[in-house]
Amino acid sequence: MNWHLAQVNIGVAKYEYRDSRFVEFFDELERINVLADESPGLVWRYVAEDECEAGREVFDDESLLFNMSIDAFTFRHLFEAPEMEKTAFG
Repeated sequence: MNWHLAQVNIGVAKYEYRDSRFVEFFDELERINVLADESPGLVWRYVAEDECEAGREVFDDESLLFNMSIDAFTFRHLFEAPEMEKTAFG
């Protein structure tokens, strides 16, 4: 049986996104997004006009870090990853 797994991640930033302490985080976003876009099973991923301002675009709050995706999922995936089998089924 095939399913779709929706995932939403929301974080609250300690600093403004322009703050120098966030430079490394935002520098890695493009690389991470490419990995997400190329991952098998990806059905859809929310893409903001400006990835640095996704929280403002969705919630009108620039302190929120936000992403959302939908992936194809089967129960077979649980058994292909031994650590998932252990955590999902005790």
